[in-house]
Amino acid sequence: PLVLRPDTDADGRDSSSTADAAAASTDLDSIPHVRKTSVLDVMRRLLQPHNVMVSAPLKQGCYMAILNIIQGDVDPAQIHKSLQRIRERQLASFITWGPASIQVALSKRSPYLPASSRVSGLLLANHTS
Repeated sequence: PLVLRPDTDADGRDSSSTADAAAASTDLDSIPHVRKTSVLDVMRRLLQPHNVMVSAPLKQGCYMAILNIIQGDVDPAQIHKSLQRIRERQLASFITWGPASIQVALSKRSPYLPASSRVSGLLLANHTS
């Protein structure tokens, strides 16, 4: 396999000169579009077992209640659509003797912290396992 250092080209020549660097610069239109993180993506990832900070087997039990704290620029209509999709796809199994309760709290992003993504979230839940 060919391994390139950041300052060399495919032939191994030094590409740090101005002419080579100008030729190697990319056009912004040629960069593929990066999809922004949606509310559904964040809420779905929060329910995945490998994102949970507990050692209990979550596939054996059921959720009693879920609180999602979503931070960022979010439209309430996106929250409603995300909750519908989670219920339709049955991404979370709830207790049979009570209502399926998914509460969502919206919060603004701090202007003092750098934002790595548009939307982020935290899940707090009661689970039977």
